[in-house]
Amino acid sequence: MKQRNFSPVHIRTKKIAKGRQSIYLDIVTSGSRVREFLGLHLVPETTRADRVANRATMKTAEEIRAKRIVELMEGKVGIGKKPDKVDLLEWFEEQRLYYYDNDNMNYSKTIHNLIRHLTIFHPRKLMLSDVKPTFIRKFLEYLRSDGANKFGGRLCDETIYTYFTVFSILMNKAVRLELIISNPFHKLSQAEKPQRRTKKKEYLTLSEVKRMAEAECDDWRVKYAFMFCCFTGLRYIDVSRLKWKHIVEVGEGKYQIELIQQKTKEPVYIPLSANALKWLPERGYDGRENYIYKFRDRSIIYDYLKKWGDAAGIDKHLTFHMSRHTCATLLLYYGTDLYTVSKILGHTSIKTTQIYAKIADEMKRTAVQNIPDIF
Repeated sequence: MKQRNFSPVHIRTKKIAKGRQSIYLDIVTSGSRVREFLGLHLVPETTRADRVANRATMKTAEEIRAKRIVELMEGKVGIGKKPDKVDLLEWFEEQRLYYYDNDNMNYSKTIHNLIRHLTIFHPRKLMLSDVKPTFIRKFLEYLRSDGANKFGGRLCDETIYTYFTVFSILMNKAVRLELIISNPFHKLSQAEKPQRRTKKKEYLTLSEVKRMAEAECDDWRVKYAFMFCCFTGLRYIDVSRLKWKHIVEVGEGKYQIELIQQKTKEPVYIPLSANALKWLPERGYDGRENYIYKFRDRSIIYDYLKKWGDAAGIDKHLTFHMSRHTCATLLLYYGTDLYTVSKILGHTSIKTTQIYAKIADEMKRTAVQNIPDIF
């Protein structure tokens, strides 16, 4: 009788809303079984694009599965270990590398900064079991104190909120991996937790978009990508990784974007308008796997955006996310329904899109008031 090879990690799926399936890893180690949900989903295969998206999603899941098997063999995963045996900062570093390897640079960088602050706050060896409500309260005091900012002074409220949230998310993951029984962050009262201030979403009006199009930018890639996002709503992470294979012809002279969003891991299909197509560069000899916008270091992109905005006479803090806000606002202002806008932006909840509807309504009220009196 042929002996079956045993694998400690299997890919499983769980049915969720709208016919989708959530993908998770079924991990067996040290006599225990753990589920690790990957945040990846399979969609009902009603079109060719759905089948392509599902294949890409399963490939990502297989890559994570292979990585987990290697980590288990090398003893790098804390599954099955007791919390007093798990070094918190070492485990955080493993999570940082995990997000880095999966192209989530913002998360990876935030964890890197969180490790730095924890090292300053608690220079001695720190175990997972040391993170209790009292520890968290004192760590928050440190984050709010003078000198926590490496450039001097205090950290801004948004930064403190981000560190607190990511720390809590990582502790949730530790619960999921059965490293701890419960998340100590949940034992804090709402008043003790940092609160996020609701920011007014900045956007460009159509006249400002026109001025940006006419003004010169020191880097054509920044200009073309930003303008492209104004008419497609892509996030920076997606436009920076946009390849020619993601531009699909769906009819004579008609094209659309087909890709898996980095943030949500959900597929998105965005028809390309004439305005959007104007900001696609010449393809030349580029193949399907070539990136469309060959960006430089992200850190200097904002310098280009500021100089370009100044040249266009735009007195706003330009970011790539503003181009996404601009796309949503313009679509709603010119009559696109809320559901369609949510699909173009790739929102998983229409409630997120409703914020832009309020902005569009304000623009319409302003436009009405601009009509001069006839008497």
